[in-house]
Amino acid sequence: MCVAVYNSMNERLVLMGRIPLVVPWSSHWLLVWGKKVEREQPETIRRLDLRDDHPNPDGKLFEGATHKHRWSVADNNAWAYAPDDIPHDPSIPPLIEDNYRAIFEAFANECGIKFGPDYIEPE
Repeated sequence: MCVAVYNSMNERLVLMGRIPLVVPWSSHWLLVWGKKVEREQPETIRRLDLRDDHPNPDGKLFEGATHKHRWSVADNNAWAYAPDDIPHDPSIPPLIEDNYRAIFEAFANECGIKFGPDYIEPE
């Protein structure tokens, strides 16, 4: 799923979600700047990884844990932190199926994205 994000600065932003069929509990949600078709190097500026692994540069390990990345000039996406605003069951696999819409909306909210009147639930 990819959705263009319209903004006042006319930056090329895309909100994406990836839900692997083999392990649907390990979904990934991204806010990406840039387009390959414009010869830019797209950069993930925000990312949410549900129940996935990530080592921080200081040795802290997110092992099968939900975490977020916030891009910075100095470190790109090297650092992750544990969010407290994602509506999901952190167990692997979860005891109940994830509510992907709620997760998508919570991630968009953290990115400062508001939904307009034309936003509808995908079928």
